[in-house]
Amino acid sequence: MVEQRDGLERRPPLELIGRLFAQIGDLVQNELSLAQIEMRTKLRALATVGVFGGVAAVLALLGSIALMIAAIAALSLVVSTWAAALIVMAVLFVFAAIFALVAKATLARATPLLPERALKSLGEDLTWAKTRFSSSEGYKTSAETSPERSTL
Repeated sequence: MVEQRDGLERRPPLELIGRLFAQIGDLVQNELSLAQIEMRTKLRALATVGVFGGVAAVLALLGSIALMIAAIAALSLVVSTWAAALIVMAVLFVFAAIFALVAKATLARATPLLPERALKSLGEDLTWAKTRFSSSEGYKTSAETSPERSTL
C-alpha cells in the first residue's frame, strides 16, 4: 500500500489539475516577487556607484582648484613654476584614480542587472516540472518519483 498525502490519490483528476495550476500560479508569483526584491537591491547598489562616482568627480575638481593654486605657489619658491604645476597635477591624478577604482569595484559587484537567484530558482523549478511531467514517462505519483517515500 502506498502512503497517502493529504488524500490526493482519492481526489478527482480535474481537481488535482486545478490545484496544480493554482500552485504553479503561486510559484510564478513568488518567483516574480523574488526578482523584484533582487532588482531593487541591485539598483540601490548602482545608486551607491553614482554617489561615489559623483563625490570622486567633485572632490577631484575642488581638490585640483585648491591644490593647484596653493601647491603651485608654494612649490614655485623651490622649483620653477611649470615644474610645480606638473607635480601638483600628478598628485591630483593619483587621487582621482583611487576614487575611480572604488567606483569601478562597486559597479562590478552590482552588475549584471539580472535577478540571478530568481532566475536560477525558476530554472530549477522548470527542470523539476519537466522531469515530473515529461510526456514520455506519463504522470507519476509522488510515491513513484520520490525514493525516500516508504511503502507499507
